[in-house]
Amino acid sequence: MFVKKFLGLFAIVFLGNLVSVHACTVTIDHGTSCTVSDSSGCVAGNYIYVSNYLGVIKLNTEECEEVTTPGYYKTADNKYYSIASGGTVTALGSGGDISSVEECTAGELKAGGSLCVDTETTSAITMNGDGKLYLAKDTSAGLLSGSISAQVVVKSITNGFEVVSLESTKKYLVIDKIKLLGGDYGEIIVVDNTLAIADGINGSDYCVDKNWNVYDRKTGLCEAVVDEGQEDCTSYYNCSAGKACVVSNANTKRSNDCIPTTTSKCPKGYYLVKDGVIVTNSDADGYLFYCDGENNCVDRKTNANAPLGYLVNASGFGYIVCTSSTACKLATIADSCTSGNYGALYDSGNKLCIFSGEEKYITTTSASIHIISKSAELFGISLEAGKFIAIEIDSDKNILVVDPTDSVGYYITGESNTAALTSASSSGSLYQCEGATNHLKCSSVTGTNIPNGFLVNAGNGVSGTAPYIECQGATGCKAIAISGTSCAETADEGSNVVTTGALFKQGGSGNIKICIVDKSVEIKSESKGKYFISTDGGLFGLADKADHFMVINIDAVGNITVDKEHVRYRYTNGDTILIESRATASGKTGDGQICGSGANPTEYILDEWDEALTTALGGSNFYYVKEELGS
Repeated sequence: MFVKKFLGLFAIVFLGNLVSVHACTVTIDHGTSCTVSDSSGCVAGNYIYVSNYLGVIKLNTEECEEVTTPGYYKTADNKYYSIASGGTVTALGSGGDISSVEECTAGELKAGGSLCVDTETTSAITMNGDGKLYLAKDTSAGLLSGSISAQVVVKSITNGFEVVSLESTKKYLVIDKIKLLGGDYGEIIVVDNTLAIADGINGSDYCVDKNWNVYDRKTGLCEAVVDEGQEDCTSYYNCSAGKACVVSNANTKRSNDCIPTTTSKCPKGYYLVKDGVIVTNSDADGYLFYCDGENNCVDRKTNANAPLGYLVNASGFGYIVCTSSTACKLATIADSCTSGNYGALYDSGNKLCIFSGEEKYITTTSASIHIISKSAELFGISLEAGKFIAIEIDSDKNILVVDPTDSVGYYITGESNTAALTSASSSGSLYQCEGATNHLKCSSVTGTNIPNGFLVNAGNGVSGTAPYIECQGATGCKAIAISGTSCAETADEGSNVVTTGALFKQGGSGNIKICIVDKSVEIKSESKGKYFISTDGGLFGLADKADHFMVINIDAVGNITVDKEHVRYRYTNGDTILIESRATASGKTGDGQICGSGANPTEYILDEWDEALTTALGGSNFYYVKEELGS
């Protein structure tokens, strides 16, 4: 008799062909069959291994049966075994112990029972019995498939992974963790029995049963495998030509069947209609309707307010493209991203081509604003060398030209991509965008054209955490968060205390202010004006010059920039730092003069006055010294 303990939890006893696990007693008959003689302690789904025989306790726990499906299995004593495509059962690691296998090899298990799909441990599939199908690589020797360098579909089952035998009459929903068939990491796709993308699965509400087989709705009612007592499919999915499948259990059936009119009630989204029917022919035009999901459907074409861009088609036929406020049609999906396809959707609509000498694209599945080149006509907007436009991918995956009404200003993107930054960064590329007909026209701001100061981040949106862009002239710019909560002569980062020249929110809330010790200025439209600020310590990338001042300009939007206007003498009134002019003094003095009755001016003199200099100041000659008037 041989007795072996595992982690002190239970013991397995081999008595000839008798196996006992707690009170679960199984008899193995010469390695060909198994019988449960005492099921009181049996657990359904537990595997038992004896002398090259692998058995499993069945659902009713009264029976067991041999396991022959290729795959990997974990026994009740935490040992792991493989069944090869030819049926051979082999203990993994050291007698089934794989606790020392920490690295990943494609097609093999690592410690803990995760299945490796490549050499990255983070890509491994967890043995959690979720019942889902995964696309994986076989071992280099073809252990599971019998073919070298093959790919297989495995199902995550309780205590194991089993290879799925693909049938020619079925389609399968699988998770592609490492882009073996393209797309994105972890994308859910549909494949046929040859492991090719089933691009005919295109649209909404495909039935997916408990085996992750895919059917159209009506076929699924008759053929889908569901749990006992269940009538309907386990889930419904929307797919784009076999890719980018997402669960759609909210029931979008009506959106596919609904014909919007100004009096109909259709689910939320955009529709293309012509002669009273949904447009289905590629590149065909029609009338654009938008339904808000409540009681309103609006004819956007007749009202001449169709948005420019690509709109997700609520009827399930890809995208609608609008090139003017009255011109919309079904979008054509390109095969690839080349110089002739700039601005086209490709890869089943998952990517927007922004070709720049080589394939370059924007993924259309993540909400964000992008600044892209006007190097080709796009959405009816003419090309313009050296200029850019702003587009926004919204939460519904519509790709829209940003409306110029309330969005002019400065944007910052990552240095190697086009996405507008909405969180703090170490660097970025600066753009200044102005309103043009139906769009924002943007210019890249580089070198000495970059201002010194803080610029409102127009691309931050309502949910971003970087409301300002900090620029230090030709040195460059970065997006910044506002962490300061108070202003003092000496900064204390640990306590969120900032000093002169930094932004803060008093107490962590309210409007943003620029710290100028004892005279901080709240950034709001009423604060528009020019102010003196001490240069002690150096500001905005400019050199420290003791006992000197520079001028900052706060505009109506909230941009704060160093002013380099060529002005020899400037004045403030009393103990303020706001620069006064004759125009602003007129309301404070009887005669409208800076030296008039009621005024107490302080004079600031440009330190390095150059009579010949008539343009914007450069170098260091924009520093001022302060003198009492008349001294």
